[in-house]
Amino acid sequence: MLKSLVSNIRENKHFMKAQKTEIQKIVHLVPSFGCGGLEKVIVNLVNHSRDYPVKHVLISLTSEFGLIKAFDVPVDVYCIGKN
Repeated sequence: MLKSLVSNIRENKHFMKAQKTEIQKIVHLVPSFGCGGLEKVIVNLVNHSRDYPVKHVLISLTSEFGLIKAFDVPVDVYCIGKN
């Protein structure tokens, strides 16, 4: 699934570069951002998107942010504060 997602992104790269003035916002809503598989996939997707006109927003339901330092690109981070 991840390979097909990356393939689709690569195919649309030229289209997205042509519209550089329009920045797309991508919101990632997760239960927490501790050390897990979903979190690592999000980090990989975000870090490999630096050539695209996108802005990432991470919203976590809890205050667990173990992998937050793994981002190589700026990400807006919000915590809902659920227990």
